[in-house]
Amino acid sequence: MRIRNLLLPVFAIGAYTSAVSFAPPESKDIAKAIDRQITEYPASQLADVYKNFFQDYFGPGHLLANREQSLDYLRHEMTDTAIPWEGPLYEPTGAEGNFLRVNLSVVRDGYVPFDTYFDAFARSVEGIVPPSGEQWKMTWQRIDSVLATRRDTFADEASDREMIGYKLKSGDFVVHHSQRYNDAYHFHYRIFSREIFTREILPLLPK
Repeated sequence: MRIRNLLLPVFAIGAYTSAVSFAPPESKDIAKAIDRQITEYPASQLADVYKNFFQDYFGPGHLLANREQSLDYLRHEMTDTAIPWEGPLYEPTGAEGNFLRVNLSVVRDGYVPFDTYFDAFARSVEGIVPPSGEQWKMTWQRIDSVLATRRDTFADEASDREMIGYKLKSGDFVVHHSQRYNDAYHFHYRIFSREIFTREILPLLPK
């Protein structure tokens, strides 16, 4: 079982505003995020790389369309004894770390009360000003241009690229983790804003 804490990048400790800047990230920061993805999750497909950067700008909004349903689903996931609890306690998303993936194991292991976890997760969607469709397409083009300069290879890349292209055209930008990723890594998490995580969750976690 892989349990680790990833140190937050320096930029993740400063003040966070949910109205993040949507200028495409610097190429060097994109490359670092890609390196982190394929080092920690070598079974990643292109879809998983896309999802990581998507979460950095859109946060958990699409998961909270129905608060009660989201709460019920989290309760069910927490009581599913078949889940092998793996992955880091938390890790930053994308190139800018505007959000963090926070492992459900922090609740199971008693570090964070369930209600505290869900309330912080739910509030992480408040005030988000996501990029426009054109801004996100421009951002993904920058990310894809960095990928084009590298020698990374991904399983099913052609089909993932086709799927992402369709998503960008349709305006439905949400992409799920690949089945290959889910089979390899049992990382159950929710997305938290950097500000809320740093202020409310991080102090409860083991040093």
